[in-house]
Amino acid sequence: MENEHPVDALALCRERIKRLKEEEDKLKEAVRELPETERVGRHYTAIVTQRVARRIDNTALHEDIVERMGEEYLEQFIRQDSSVVVTLKALGEDRWI
Repeated sequence: MENEHPVDALALCRERIKRLKEEEDKLKEAVRELPETERVGRHYTAIVTQRVARRIDNTALHEDIVERMGEEYLEQFIRQDSSVVVTLKALGEDRWI
């Protein structure tokens, strides 16, 4: 794999990451199901907590502001971001990764 084309190496890397995330999800679920007294391994202790977050519903806020103040008013708060995205398509297939 050392002579792998960077595009192919990136696709393989994404596949490994996907498998690792799936494994992580399964392990996190297994840890959550353990009794608290059994969440101590040989090298690590797991602490399971729940977080509650309050977030602004941007869609609803946008609609409300446009309805009350108009699109022109809202425009002063709009910022434009730019990012570069690398999308891969398997040769001979219609699937994108």
